[in-house]
Formats: sequence, structure tokens, C-alpha cells
Amino acid sequence: MDKPIMWAEKPVQFICFLCVKKNSQEDLQAMYKVLGKVIESRRLVQQLIKASEFEDIVKVFHDID
Repeated sequence: MDKPIMWAEKPVQFICFLCVKKNSQEDLQAMYKVLGKVIESRRLVQQLIKASEFEDIVKVFHDID
């Protein structure tokens, strides 16, 4: 980025946007669990940062157990 985003005096490395249908009744607990694992894992964040293709990102998320 030309101008890094700072969060708690550290540069942001990864941003994830979610699109959830308004008034959705879907159970999103599994998705929240996976995102929690990403947040807690430096290794996963680094893999996502290095991913250059959509398929690479999908593989990282698919490999999370």
C-alpha cells in the first residue's frame, strides 16, 4: 500500500471483508471459528499475505482444520 493502515501502532497486514445477508438465519459459527484460527496464527496470516491468486487463498482456508 502507498500509505499503510496503522492499528495499535502496527501496520495492518491482512484485511478480510465478510458479506453476510441482512437478517440471515444461517449458522456462521464455523466461519467465525476459521477466522479466529487465522487471527491467532502468524503462519496462516503470512500464507494469506503471500497468496498471489484466489486459488492460493482458498487452499489456505481449506487446509485449516
